[in-house]
Amino acid sequence: MQQEVWPERTRGQRQQGRAGTRARLGLAGALTLASLTATGCPDPQGKLDGFLDDTRELRDLPLPKEDLGGQLEDISGEFLMVVASVIDPTHPLQFLATQEFTPEGLGGRLTLTLQPLALEPQSIDTPRTPVGDSIVIPDIVVDEDGRYAFPAGDGVYQTFMVTGAANPITGSDIVTELRYVGSIQSADFVCGIIEGNVIEPLMASLEGSTFSAIRVASSAPGDLPVPITDFPTDCSGVPDGGGTTGGDTDTGSTG
Repeated sequence: MQQEVWPERTRGQRQQGRAGTRARLGLAGALTLASLTATGCPDPQGKLDGFLDDTRELRDLPLPKEDLGGQLEDISGEFLMVVASVIDPTHPLQFLATQEFTPEGLGGRLTLTLQPLALEPQSIDTPRTPVGDSIVIPDIVVDEDGRYAFPAGDGVYQTFMVTGAANPITGSDIVTELRYVGSIQSADFVCGIIEGNVIEPLMASLEGSTFSAIRVASSAPGDLPVPITDFPTDCSGVPDGGGTTGGDTDTGSTG
């Protein structure tokens, strides 16, 4: 016997077919209810329940997701990034972060270059001059909702080392194994959480730690905004108008 071949339907035809099916189901349901009412069937509820059970699979099919398009904010540029560890969130580590964002589809890819800033013990704003080696994190995948993680996999960590001169909590060199999970909040502000552990100079969990990065117009120490005072170190709020520099100057968005 020759097998009958059905022509492949386009997406539009499938949607029209689904709409037609639902319309017929709706008409069939109305006729069924009318028939039950007119004939005085002794078990109308039972027949209605049977009809609903028989058609449940078709009625529960999700409608096709509409592609609304759109594009993420461009977060390319220079930012002040702070890492507030759960060990002492009031004295965050700070970095000048150069962000390079490349749109790709509805999402994009992000490359980060992090330059540690020197901080005196228990300080959040002095001297904040570049110190130690920079950290480069390339090719971070950002999804269409502006979310990203590095490393990408759950439970996968990357080792980072920061000089003690950039550690305002103890002043000791730090070796960590971390995973950053972030989100673009605006063209001028990103934030997120940190998973992982400190492994030197002592073992300590970093679960509950956070980070944020705010756009800056100048990397001069006196022009940098002050974390906690000028902007949050987590996702608890998005600063109005993006980053602020020294004094009352608003950088606005350059993205």
